[in-house]
Amino acid sequence: MKKRLAWVMVVAMVLSFAFAVPVSAEEEFTVHAKAPAEWTTPGLWAWSAPDGTNVFSAWPGQTLTPDPDNAGWFYYSVPTWTNSIIINDNGAGSQTVDVTVESKELWITVTEAGDDGKYAADVVYEAPADFVVAGASDATVDAAATDTAAADATAADAADAAAATDVPKTGVASLALVYMGLAGISGAGLIAAKKRKAS
Repeated sequence: MKKRLAWVMVVAMVLSFAFAVPVSAEEEFTVHAKAPAEWTTPGLWAWSAPDGTNVFSAWPGQTLTPDPDNAGWFYYSVPTWTNSIIINDNGAGSQTVDVTVESKELWITVTEAGDDGKYAADVVYEAPADFVVAGASDATVDAAATDTAAADATAADAADAAAATDVPKTGVASLALVYMGLAGISGAGLIAAKKRKAS
């Protein structure tokens, strides 16, 4: 009986990995930022207000990636639940004010410092006229082309991030169901064994 129960548990574990439900990548949008030239490696701090859930674990956040096709521009993708950002000079002391944003691709330009030392920022949701999308044949793009390229880039970034971790992600719910089934089978087996002994 113990051998049979052990085999049932082994088969159930194998099936739990074979039929696990993959977790889909979190939806994201891209933040494009143009910072003052002296901010050579700008950073991005992002969160959800008013609850204060931070995207990154520690200040100054994530170093932005330089955009090879647009001098002075940087970018990074954040989860769609993000509604507030700060562009900073990667911890060197300068930053923008808290900027409230919509959950869609955006271009933010850091402008002048205010009396409090924090920089103002202009946010737009369409690519600037002179913004070059990688692989585009002409130097300017319209908003529709930008949206398509951004969606492709975001999907590629998500695929790259998933591949980089090289750890299969499985649905917690499917594993819980398998283990509950295992417990049920084990319990039924024990009850049946006790009934046979009693007979």
